[in-house]
Amino acid sequence: MTERATQRAKEWRVHELKTWPAYYREIITGRKHTEHRRHDRDFRVGDVLRLREWDPITKAYTGRELFRRIRYLFTPHEAPGFVVLELEDGEP
Repeated sequence: MTERATQRAKEWRVHELKTWPAYYREIITGRKHTEHRRHDRDFRVGDVLRLREWDPITKAYTGRELFRRIRYLFTPHEAPGFVVLELEDGEP
């Protein structure tokens, strides 16, 4: 591993996020490749999202989870305070 790759590996973080069942299914099947989220965390390219399936009816986690790495992000001018994250497969 190069020095630059080693430095990059040290810089990424894992963000744990709740994901409702319908969105979880779309991500796991490969149909959903983006997340639209409040920009209340310091999301960065290379960070990993730990997406935990959350049941809004029972208000509990289902026990299913998956990991996706942030490939690209942008903040749309039309939605201040939000960020769009483009995802790719990626385990920490």
